[in-house]
Amino acid sequence: MNLVGGSVHDVREWQNRHEADLSWIDEQYKSTAEQEEDGFELMVILTHADPLLQANDNFFQTFFERVGQDYQDRQVVLVHRNLGDEPWTLDTEYNGISNLMMVTVQGSLWPPMRMQMNLQKGSVDIDQSDWHLS
Repeated sequence: MNLVGGSVHDVREWQNRHEADLSWIDEQYKSTAEQEEDGFELMVILTHADPLLQANDNFFQTFFERVGQDYQDRQVVLVHRNLGDEPWTLDTEYNGISNLMMVTVQGSLWPPMRMQMNLQKGSVDIDQSDWHLS
């Protein structure tokens, strides 16, 4: 998603972008669920912005409500970059929402994060170290 942190230079532009992002997610969710015979099991959303950034509250508040209410029959994974040099984290029920998994990627680090999910086993494997050497 085009969801970033940083300084807000134009409040209206950010609001419009957040509304467009939310609409796009909702459209993708509904069209995929309707078109696919077996539907889908997992929705992954990639953003740059941390949900704790106040400038993006209008996006995240609505998104979290939709995940808990409208998308509750699917697992949702939100992946974003952290605010600083903190290590990566995984929260399997973010904000108390049972179907929302939050993955925070440690920024400014090479290699990028490798993430493997096995829905049948219910396992998540995350590695942000030297996985690329094996």
